[in-house]
Amino acid sequence: MAFTRRTLLRGAATGALALPLLAACGRVTVTTDEAAAEAAAEPTKLRIGDLPLIDMLPVYVAEQEGLFPENLEVELVPFSSALERDTAYTSKQVDGVLNDFVSATALNRDQDFTRNVRVILRSTPQLSLFALLASENSDIEKIEDVKGQQIAISPNTIIEYVLDRMLGTVGLGHDDVEKLAVPSIPLRLEMLGQGNVTAAVLPEPLVSLSIATAGSRLIRDDAETQFGASLLSFRSDVIASQEDTVRGFMDGFEAGVNRINSNPGNYQDLMEARGRIPPPLFGKFSVPQFPAAAVVPQAEFEAVGQWAVERGLLQEAIPYEDLVDTRFLPG
Repeated sequence: MAFTRRTLLRGAATGALALPLLAACGRVTVTTDEAAAEAAAEPTKLRIGDLPLIDMLPVYVAEQEGLFPENLEVELVPFSSALERDTAYTSKQVDGVLNDFVSATALNRDQDFTRNVRVILRSTPQLSLFALLASENSDIEKIEDVKGQQIAISPNTIIEYVLDRMLGTVGLGHDDVEKLAVPSIPLRLEMLGQGNVTAAVLPEPLVSLSIATAGSRLIRDDAETQFGASLLSFRSDVIASQEDTVRGFMDGFEAGVNRINSNPGNYQDLMEARGRIPPPLFGKFSVPQFPAAAVVPQAEFEAVGQWAVERGLLQEAIPYEDLVDTRFLPG
């Protein structure tokens, strides 16, 4: 079953180091090679900021099947909004994050703070990541109808970027709609379902959930526009000080991706149990195919940078080479 909202509609997300031993007669000498071996065995930990999406499924697979280095502990830290995630990230409470290219760009506005090491998922003609939905009781039938209407979004994120790009496809500008800031993804879903807003932009699997349980109407998704993507990012200081740790994580992540893509049905239960798939979608929301390892192409980051400058998020675009790090890609 293809992992798309369209398919759903047609068919219905220390070990303590041995300290240098002190013998009764004096300190035991530890050689350079022994010290290096002990350092390599020292437990390490990465804390990764997550959102209520299925993008981190490769991490679950890597944990379950022992694909990370034995001395690496990975903790996924859940957040309900990009704002909460970015606050924790900038205060260095997490080492890496499930990110998007708008936040990834803005975070580097004042300093070299973060680098994007991989695209996790991206929209394709077969895969929708974000969609503009209208509430069941609204009179919105097509995207032109949203002019002058209130749309709930998470401002200054991929959600707002996708909306502006969608509006642009029919000649509307960002100021042709009333944007209501609702950073919390679950709250945005609830407000749309209760008719407290006429429209909202949501990510999958909540797009499919809103359609299935609240009667929300699909107005436009990014399977048509292909503006959406999720990224994996690490703080620049973490990469500088723990390059081997990040590399070990990425090796495990890639191994998880390969196993998912080889046998996606094997991980349906795991995705439902840990991937934040709402129960009404169990058995209907299939495991996606993850794209081959790559970073965001330069042209896409340049388009985001131009948008961010126009919206006043940046004074000038960030150079592409300051946004990505390719050293963790396979080969």
